[in-house]
Amino acid sequence: MAYSAQSVKELREKTGAGIMDCKKALEEASGDMEAALDWLRKKGQIVAEKKSSREAKEGLIAMYKDSSGKKTGMIRLNCETDFVARNENFTALLNKLGQYLLASDGKDFLNYKTPEGTISEIVSGAISSLGENLILSDYFLHTQGEKSTVGTYIHTNGKIGALVDIASSSGTSGAIEELAKDLSMHISASTVAAIEESAIPAAVLEKERTFLTEQAKESGKPADIIAKMIDGRISKFKKEICLMEQPFIKNPDVTIKQHVVAVGKANNCTLTRILLKLSGEYLGGESGRGFDKQIIENLTDQIIEIHNTGTDVAIVVGGGNIFRGARSAGLDMERVTADQIGMLATVMNGLCLQDALERKDKKVRLMSAIDIPSFAESYIKRRAVRHLEKGRIIIFAAGTGNPYFSTDTAAALRAAEIKAEIIIKGTLVDGIYDKDPNKYDDAVKYDELTYTEVLVKELNVMDSTAISFCRDNKIPLYVLNLKQQSSLYNFLQGEHHGTLVYNAAT
Repeated sequence: MAYSAQSVKELREKTGAGIMDCKKALEEASGDMEAALDWLRKKGQIVAEKKSSREAKEGLIAMYKDSSGKKTGMIRLNCETDFVARNENFTALLNKLGQYLLASDGKDFLNYKTPEGTISEIVSGAISSLGENLILSDYFLHTQGEKSTVGTYIHTNGKIGALVDIASSSGTSGAIEELAKDLSMHISASTVAAIEESAIPAAVLEKERTFLTEQAKESGKPADIIAKMIDGRISKFKKEICLMEQPFIKNPDVTIKQHVVAVGKANNCTLTRILLKLSGEYLGGESGRGFDKQIIENLTDQIIEIHNTGTDVAIVVGGGNIFRGARSAGLDMERVTADQIGMLATVMNGLCLQDALERKDKKVRLMSAIDIPSFAESYIKRRAVRHLEKGRIIIFAAGTGNPYFSTDTAAALRAAEIKAEIIIKGTLVDGIYDKDPNKYDDAVKYDELTYTEVLVKELNVMDSTAISFCRDNKIPLYVLNLKQQSSLYNFLQGEHHGTLVYNAAT
């Protein structure tokens, strides 16, 4: 026999399967626990997923805060019986370890030196007095940011706990504190493998796909039907293990994402809908031509980062990396024809961005101002708003669909139509200057400007039609450097390193 009675007991606790099924699984797996779990899963013997992988066998989880309230430590100390776990000497040991954790940097805690010896030595020394084997099985030290709120929850059995840190542009409040606590309680009661679908480890998805494939083969259905079945089940699996897609435990009619967005809107924590304006040259990197892989990877990561906060994201992209106009190309071409070529260039850029975002598991819709149904949806304002409400990222291409109007004007127009709260223009410099900072060392940066000042000073940030439209419709504009890491996210969190342009009357 390649397994012990203890192995059978452990497998039963993890799966809820019967004794004979567990014995059979261990026999087939030659005593290997992981292989036995896989065998049971394939045979459909697991009656429910239990949280034993996150629970201590016996023992307690405890959390501690330092005097500043900024550092939170979490410790799990295991023992052999519940009797010892409720012993006051065990609790005193746990509290001592918690205070030492707060005093440490949280790294290599077992070897952290105290006046009583290392943490490992303290735990070992307590074994004789408590009469049971003790294991410091887990520990975690968290320091919250300036504008973040930490919420914690420990289940009544003392074996499951969670900590959630919420960063908010408005800082902490009673509502945000309640949200953080609710989320930590939800996580403690749920199976969470990732916050968003894009963060699920590839190995987890591959393992699930393998299980589903083997099960589906036994159905005897055609391969193409099996493939569709598996895709559907994988999609369902993602929603089950992603925090933001799960039904909120206190109100199952809404998802966690919907609840977080609702709390954020109610407390003015963040912008809820933005329009990002990108020049085609930005996509081309330093050369301004074609596509720069690193630029696109960084850009899409930043877009996903802010979209994951619940912010609606719409994008207007130019086409200058592909076609910059007839004059730049040295062509004697009619203006209308040249502008039409430019519109097609923006569609190419839109397709590129759509593909890059979809490869990172984001739902994206490319909408064109000219009818090209084989490549993009035709732009309809109500449909665009509906896409945003459904959590999709929108890319607007082909400008306004009319010659003589720039993509800057298209950005201003679309922002007004979808009721975006701000236009963010991503560039390769960190704001608006009185002259080109790449050419002049004495260039002066503006932190704030009114639209009238932009027009009077003839600052080349957007064309005058777009600037006038934004001024008349009271749409603020923020110009920032997208090459800086997390620049979009940091702006939404209240860090302003670029230039804000606003209407002086508002």
